[in-house]
Amino acid sequence: MSVGLLDHFNIRTRKLGDTVRFYEEVLGLEKGDRPNFAFPGAWMYSEGKAVVHLVDISQTDEPQKPDSGVVHHVAFMSRGFAGMKRRLGIEGDEIRLATGSGRRSLADLRR
Repeated sequence: MSVGLLDHFNIRTRKLGDTVRFYEEVLGLEKGDRPNFAFPGAWMYSEGKAVVHLVDISQTDEPQKPDSGVVHHVAFMSRGFAGMKRRLGIEGDEIRLATGSGRRSLADLRR
């Protein structure tokens, strides 16, 4: 069993437009469809896959945590959900569905 492939990473930004332009102009990604979340943001695609999820925090008063950077999370796609739960020491049904994807997620369970 392996962790699998990198699925996406999530960046929190106070400059959404500038951040989108960076990923478009410098890295050649394309802005594309995104689920209708309750917060603003953008999904950046490479070869038809949303690989960078951007969250606009400019209109919130949420402070930056002193021990974290702008990367909110990194998601890997793996096979064998039950095996991965055992490997991480997660018991029960403490899972959530990744919004809009129908995928099960172990996010936030190891904090």
